Amino acid sequence: DELDQMNQDILGFTPDRHGRLWTAGHGALRVLDPSDGWRTRAAYDLQGTPAALASGMNVVAALLPSSRSIMLFGDELDEQQPLPPVEIDLPEQVSLQGKCRMDIDPATGSIAVWSEGAPDKIWNLRLVDEGAFAVEVISPAEGGIDSFQFDDQGRLGLMGDGTVRFLRRNEQGQWMAMSDHPLAGLGQQGAAPTGFRMMRSSNNLPSELPAKEYDNA
Repeated sequence: DELDQMNQDILGFTPDRHGRLWTAGHGALRVLDPSDGWRTRAAYDLQGTPAALASGMNVVAALLPSSRSIMLFGDELDEQQPLPPVEIDLPEQVSLQGKCRMDIDPATGSIAVWSEGAPDKIWNLRLVDEGAFAVEVISPAEGGIDSFQFDDQGRLGLMGDGTVRFLRRNEQGQWMAMSDHPLAGLGQQGAAPTGFRMMRSSNNLPSELPAKEYDNA
């Protein structure tokens, strides 16, 4: 099928809230639809190859190191006139050296970016107008960062040195370590893992419960 034919060109992927799979290739972005045998639902030509993809808050974001920008795509492909993609330049201080990771905070819509070039910090980007990001630097007091992800409530999970730890904002808006998250301290002895992923419970699990009752289930 189409997914098998493309597998050598898939450099990254992210599912959207509709279950479609957005895949990054060399200079291209394709959306595969499982309800139609994983055929291409939409395709976009890009000026560069995305280093990371992320989805959330009704958008899919593609990180483009070649142009130092993020492209935002609306995930409502069923609309007769889908919103056109928007490209926004990154602030100068954001490093994009080596491997990159990205995630979208489901609580605020901010976009967090990490790269191997500055492995001890995360740049949290908030859209302040139609063409600019405000940047916040998140730098944990201890432990490295190999992987990260926001949970359903906007708390930031970090994998570093083989252990998962979590940060959350206090009343003053500062990121503080938290020890009472159910996944805090998760790790493995021996070969240290370098990545982790949490399910989006409120997005992926059909349920009759209110959203707050099954976040992070």
